[in-house]
Amino acid sequence: MFDIRGVLFYRRPMVFDDDLGDGPDPPARLATISRHLDGLLAAQAWQLSDGELAGLIEGMCRLTGRVAAARGLLFVEAQDRGFAVRHGATDLAGWLRDRLRLTTRDARRQVTLAHDTTT
Repeated sequence: MFDIRGVLFYRRPMVFDDDLGDGPDPPARLATISRHLDGLLAAQAWQLSDGELAGLIEGMCRLTGRVAAARGLLFVEAQDRGFAVRHGATDLAGWLRDRLRLTTRDARRQVTLAHDTTT
């Protein structure tokens, strides 16, 4: 197990420390994004106007693409540095499968997509 400023790793779900704030490091930024998403999930969507609803749908769709791009960059970096093997997996897809409880097919598809879209 290791801890990078509140993001815990080792066969357990990610835990985000709410006290990280808006620091410049990636784990703090991810924690901030997570908190904001929690706020969106807690909101009463039925109270939104049609304009607000449209804006949120468009924004979430755009954000999803940006999250996929960031994930792709991290996957490629992990592959380039041999991260998964150092952590006991045969490859990154195997590490993702074990950590995120994905099927082998889904894990391989995510790694392939990341590689194809970022290189």
